[in-house]
Amino acid sequence: MKSAPLLKIAALAVLLFSHSAKAVPVEFTFTGTGANGSIAVGDFTTDDASLVPGYFSAGNIYSSFSLTIYNIPGGGPDSFSLGTSELSGSWLNVDSDSVVFIAPVGGKDYGAPFFNHYDFNQPSQPFLPSLEYQNTLSYNGGVKDLITWSAATPVPEPSACALLTLGALALLGRKRNRQLRKA
Repeated sequence: MKSAPLLKIAALAVLLFSHSAKAVPVEFTFTGTGANGSIAVGDFTTDDASLVPGYFSAGNIYSSFSLTIYNIPGGGPDSFSLGTSELSGSWLNVDSDSVVFIAPVGGKDYGAPFFNHYDFNQPSQPFLPSLEYQNTLSYNGGVKDLITWSAATPVPEPSACALLTLGALALLGRKRNRQLRKA
């Protein structure tokens, strides 16, 4: 009978110390190279909960996304940028070695009077053993380039030493500004 209070205390301790872990945002950069010379540079942020080997999503799971394509051959604008609102469902895949691959799907509409637009269509199936993707870049329905996407690279978090250095430089700058105002 004396063990009942101990069980209640143990259950309370387990309840207090067991909580679900919050997903942590992770920022990535990625690039793409066109067969006809286009160059793409982008970044996105997603939760670390998606970054398990074998994960696949065909939806927009990004809290932030930006992509700029430039050096586009032929007629039409030679560059454009996409943000989160212009994505219509990008593919994200994590291979068995935890390497992240992305293929953006979406487009940029330039509006009236001609309603010109760039589009990234549905990506190709990945080129195994890697999960590298390709998309066709088109302008007003005509193919401009075939973009091959690199693996996404995590953006390193600043080290504690770098943060301390930045903080010290900021303090020195404030002190210097005060000295200049007094002079």
